[in-house]
Amino acid sequence: MPHKFAAFAHCATTSERAKMLRVVSVIRRNPDATWHGDMLDGVAFVKAQTDHGAQPEGARALLVGAGGAGSAIAISLLE
Repeated sequence: MPHKFAAFAHCATTSERAKMLRVVSVIRRNPDATWHGDMLDGVAFVKAQTDHGAQPEGARALLVGAGGAGSAIAISLLE
């Protein structure tokens, strides 16, 4: 999604992860009709890796690119 940074600006509330990265990959309506955003790219990447046998804990990683998705992946790998 090429508008992750712009979408963040339209969110009244976000997850802590999205707040730290200042990007969102998913948004939903709050009960008061404002938007809530979260960034799930990193979480999904790490889950897909571990579901297929990867063991990221203690591993080394090379980050190529530091846009919204790349930054989210880096944070999730650190967690």
